[in-house]
Amino acid sequence: MIAAAKYYNSHRATVQNGFKLVMLCGVIWFLTAEINTSAQTYSLFSFNYSLATLGPLFAVLLLVPVNWFLEAQKWKNLMRAVGVNLSYATAYKSTLSGTAVSIFLPNRVGDSIGRMYWLPPRKRLSGAVQSTVGGFAQFSITVIFGALFLPAYLYMSSSFSHSVIGLVSASVVLLATAIVLLFFKLPQLNLDFNRRYPGKKYVLKVQDALRSSTPELLCNVLLLSALRYVVFALQFAVVLWLFVGSVPFITAFGCVAVVYLVSTLIPSFTLAELGIRESAAVFLLAPFSTHSATVIMATFFIWTVNIALPSLVGLAFTLARKNHTATGSPW
Repeated sequence: MIAAAKYYNSHRATVQNGFKLVMLCGVIWFLTAEINTSAQTYSLFSFNYSLATLGPLFAVLLLVPVNWFLEAQKWKNLMRAVGVNLSYATAYKSTLSGTAVSIFLPNRVGDSIGRMYWLPPRKRLSGAVQSTVGGFAQFSITVIFGALFLPAYLYMSSSFSHSVIGLVSASVVLLATAIVLLFFKLPQLNLDFNRRYPGKKYVLKVQDALRSSTPELLCNVLLLSALRYVVFALQFAVVLWLFVGSVPFITAFGCVAVVYLVSTLIPSFTLAELGIRESAAVFLLAPFSTHSATVIMATFFIWTVNIALPSLVGLAFTLARKNHTATGSPW
C-alpha cells in the first residue's frame, strides 16, 4: 500500500490528466450517442425565428450583462471589506478577466487568478480569499435552489417511491443546510496554531481576510448570489422552453435547478464545465423530451452567451491591462 501511495504521488499529474481525459471522452461519447439515438439534427439555423421567439431570445441576451453586473457588485463589496475600493468599471473588468482565465482551468479556480491581476500586490492574497468566499456563496445558493426543486423533479420524472424521494430530498436539504452554516462560520475559522511554521504570515493574512467578512456582508453576498442565480436560471429555462418546445416553462425552470445542482456537484475539468452541463441536461430532461439535439443546442447556446463571449471580452481586458502595466501607462 505504501508503494502504491508513493507511485501515485510521483505520477499524480499523469493520473489526474488521464482521469480528466477519460471523463471528457465519456461525455463526448454520451452526447454523440444521444444525438444518434434521437435521430434528430438541429442547429440555430433551423430554429423557428419569429416575433414570438426573438423577443424572449433578445431578453436572454440583455440579461447577460445583468448577470455579470451582479457578480461584479458582489466582488466590489467583498473587496471593500479588505480595504480595496474598486470602481464599478474595474470590478466588472476584473470579474470578466477571472472568467477568461477560469474557462481553461477546472472547477473555476481561475476566477481568483484573473481577478488578482487587477489588485495591488499587497492585496492579492486577500483578493484570492474574498473571491473564494464569493464562489462559496454562489455554490451555496446553487445547492439551496437544487434542494428546493429536487423533490418536485423526482416526483414528476421517476417511479421512485415516496419514501425514496423523501430520503434523497432530505439528504440534499441537510447538505444545503450544512453548507450555509459553514459559509457563515468562515470568519470564525482559527488558522493560527500558536506556533511557528513556514508560511505562517500568509496563513494569518488569509485568516484576517476571512474575519473581515461580517455577517451583514455575508448576507449581502448571498443575496446577490441568489439574484444572479435567478437571472441565469431564467435565461436557461427560457432557451430550453423555446428550443425544446415540448417542455413547459415551469418544468424547464425546475429542471434547470436540478441540472445546475448536478453539474456543480460533479467535478469539472476544463472549458467551464462544457460537456458536463450538456450531459446533465440531456439525462435530466429525458423524462420530458426525447429531443436530445435541441437540449444540447440550448445548453450550448447558454454556455456561449453567458461564459464564452464574456470570457473573450475578459481576455481583451486582461491583455489591455497587461500592455498598460508593461508600458507604465495608467489604466
